[in-house]
Amino acid sequence: MIGSLRWAVLPILVLTVCRIAHAGTYYVAPGGSDGWPGSASQPWATIQHAAETLGPGDTVFIKLVRWSWGRRIRQPL
Repeated sequence: MIGSLRWAVLPILVLTVCRIAHAGTYYVAPGGSDGWPGSASQPWATIQHAAETLGPGDTVFIKLVRWSWGRRIRQPL
């Protein structure tokens, strides 16, 4: 019983650790490009692209500038 429980919990633990290990940090700044990787040296251009790309555990830093909002950010389902 304990052996089978261990094998049932192990895949969940592995998947959780892998997801945490893949959590990323991304950047958005004026002059960036949504075709870039979103790194500090090659930031994304739009907050919308970040919202569509980020997953659970990911972090995005947005350079402080004056943003002009032309439309709403849509969260994909």
